[in-house]
Amino acid sequence: MRLILTILFSNAIFAFALSSGQANVSMSTAPFYILDSNTPCASGPRAAYIGIKVTNLSSTDTLYNVNVKLDSIVGNSGFKFLGGTDSVTVIGQILPSSSRVAYFYMQYPCTHSLTANYFFKISNNQSGACTHSLTANYFFKISNNQSGVLQFNSQVYTRSSISAGTGGQLVSQTLGFYDVLGSIIVDTVTYEYGNISKDDEFILQPNGDTLFTAGQVRLLNMKVLSSDIPNVIPVGTVDKFWFIAPTSPGGAGSGNQVKVVYFYVNLLYNDSITFYPYAGATSGSTNFKYSSNYANTTTGFVGFRTTTASNQFSTTIRGSCDICTPADTIMYTVTVTNTSATCIQIDRIINLLPSGYTYLSLAPGSDITSVNSSLLPDSGDAGKLIFEGLVPTTFPYESYVICNADSLVLKFYALVSSSSSNVIFSDTAYVQLGTILTDTVTHVSCAGCSALPPQK
Repeated sequence: MRLILTILFSNAIFAFALSSGQANVSMSTAPFYILDSNTPCASGPRAAYIGIKVTNLSSTDTLYNVNVKLDSIVGNSGFKFLGGTDSVTVIGQILPSSSRVAYFYMQYPCTHSLTANYFFKISNNQSGACTHSLTANYFFKISNNQSGVLQFNSQVYTRSSISAGTGGQLVSQTLGFYDVLGSIIVDTVTYEYGNISKDDEFILQPNGDTLFTAGQVRLLNMKVLSSDIPNVIPVGTVDKFWFIAPTSPGGAGSGNQVKVVYFYVNLLYNDSITFYPYAGATSGSTNFKYSSNYANTTTGFVGFRTTTASNQFSTTIRGSCDICTPADTIMYTVTVTNTSATCIQIDRIINLLPSGYTYLSLAPGSDITSVNSSLLPDSGDAGKLIFEGLVPTTFPYESYVICNADSLVLKFYALVSSSSSNVIFSDTAYVQLGTILTDTVTHVSCAGCSALPPQK
């Protein structure tokens, strides 16, 4: 295996490139979609999450900067991506012998036994290309600087299903949320299954409605909290949505409850959303059955509304000099403060350097370091600088986490322009969460000025 070392002055990121011997790709969700057998467009779910699981096969090396992009869908036009405009999921750091899952929310057509081809691109910001393909229906292109081909066999199709209480009836649902961008939404759902036999299949899904705005709440992960059928759906299971009963599954009879918690990050701004979970199982016959109370409003499907006050970020920027010496060094300090009453997370801080300025390194006292970042600028970079948070952090949070009444401070050095023509330079910074950009802040400086002109 080849080691790529990027030196960032006093900080170093060891970026091990993806290769056929280092990364494995699979699905954490079922290779089928649930479709009502009688009235497939009038009843039942019409959308589901696809989970793309990337496993680091190394026992010693960490993978950084891993991104999974949905490039295209080939097949019936009824297969559509519903995750918003951003079809890239950042799963960042993958520790040795560990896995991360990227989630994509999909609509599917009303016809039984249709299949779809999904094309994904998995990259870790390294050069070169290596094609890794799920040969049946899912195709992954993994960018790296190694050669070779890694193949997986899988298939996804629309599966005829009967609405029945034995197929994962919704027992209860509670939603914990804050009207704050970047906060964690906690959706706790209890499902109930009927009789269980060997080789029965079970699925869990947090949503099935085509109107669900998945681009406004990003699914982070899930966890099984309790289970009456632990031999089938084990307690503590994380990021797995498809299960097959073993020889002796246990939990025979009706009323087998499974409690699951789904974690989302809130990207909703002055809008509302409703969550429609469902489940399915082959219980008691060869027919697949899904929740008979799916989308029944009397069961208490829940949602929430955010307001214009949901942006609780306060961002400032300052420089170590306003009137700077040409070709000298300036230290910028960007401070992001969480003014809310809950912890929040951000994906990245973006800084737009003035023309003629170049990035040097992180500065002492910076909360953003090579340890908690998956992507940092290189020395000599100019223009747009991206400081991207590391994944994972503290479950269920990802990326940079800022708890209530606390701040995240970015400090870095930049080389001042060598210009001495009294030109005003503006350095701009902002916070990004998904596709949402918070308020832009600016620091004004001048190289070689006798005095900084008044600013409007």
